Amino acid sequence: MKIQISSFNVHERSLGSVKPHELADWLLPSPRLSDLPDLLVVGTQETQPLAEALSGWNASDKLRGTASTVHRALTKYAGVGDSKDNNSDVIYTCIHQSSFAGLTMLVYARPHIASQQTHTHSTHVGLGVGGVMGNKGAISTRIHLPSGGILTLVNAHLAAHQGEENVARRNWDYRSLVSRIKPSIYDSTHLLVFGDLNYRLYGDSSSSSNSKLEQKIIDLDSLASHDELAREMRGGRVMNGLREGCFSAFLPTYKYTVGSVDGVDARRDPSWTDRVLFASAAATRCVFYDSFPQVTISDHKPITAMVCVDGECSHVMEMDSRNHNHINAYDRHAHFKALLGTTADLLIGYAWLALYLVGWRSSTRGALLALSLGLAVSYYRVH
Repeated sequence: MKIQISSFNVHERSLGSVKPHELADWLLPSPRLSDLPDLLVVGTQETQPLAEALSGWNASDKLRGTASTVHRALTKYAGVGDSKDNNSDVIYTCIHQSSFAGLTMLVYARPHIASQQTHTHSTHVGLGVGGVMGNKGAISTRIHLPSGGILTLVNAHLAAHQGEENVARRNWDYRSLVSRIKPSIYDSTHLLVFGDLNYRLYGDSSSSSNSKLEQKIIDLDSLASHDELAREMRGGRVMNGLREGCFSAFLPTYKYTVGSVDGVDARRDPSWTDRVLFASAAATRCVFYDSFPQVTISDHKPITAMVCVDGECSHVMEMDSRNHNHINAYDRHAHFKALLGTTADLLIGYAWLALYLVGWRSSTRGALLALSLGLAVSYYRVH
């Protein structure tokens, strides 16, 4: 079985603004029927402005728009290649779609799986402000496969920024999502964790000149030796049991000038913030892992990974979470934290959204208008 993950931090842009051939290259790197994945997973981050994401305003329309864009691309390009006579056999069926704050998860299956697939379940956790709000978070989707195995997919957006304190926060984010999702994401036959994990570079890797940054991007092996996620995984501090393809085989995915193929932002070190990791009870290998620099709507570049699972397997991975210090027992306060996060998201989201709309899609302008109105009313009441 071949499972493909296509992940993209869209920087509050619409996938519909990506050129059709570029969208197809990202979703289906090879149009040959023999190379098509059995399951195709599309995950996006920062799908909406934060005020809309927290409040949930327009979330269903945004999800439908993303799903429609992906569906058109798959319908148009999935039948290109080895055979056009059996075109109906290569059309994907959407078996799951969900969203949370700025995250979306779409799962597509080939007909031989979609016709037998029985059940999917999705949950989400907020990991942002206070460890509960939705400005950062994750969606977890659990799929019961025809073979009897369980596939768990986690689309995550972890804490941002450089610095060791932020590395520790990203590690905490991962431990938190593991402890607050039930059943555990590790109680699976196959597990894939992906998204904007936000791990940067450490050590003497910064530079003040854009030309030096561009030179660093060329020296990928040297740059990869400073990767935070690889260091943290080697130290057993995060994502124990997971592994990854060769991320240094492609260019860093962040941070680029919007509209540019290779124009890096001189204020930030280039980093592989966008990743795909996997674990399985069966023999598994990553057969494709790449980024797509030609997509320029975001300051991130989209990535795609294909993981091939050899043979059928139905038992859960042999991993005792108690033996790993980064995996906690189930958090008995998880339900309360979810409720607190949802409440905070709605209250702050709608207040922010009101300022955003009053300010003609600028929360700063809206705040200034609200402040001016408040001062005017106060002056009127006093005088």
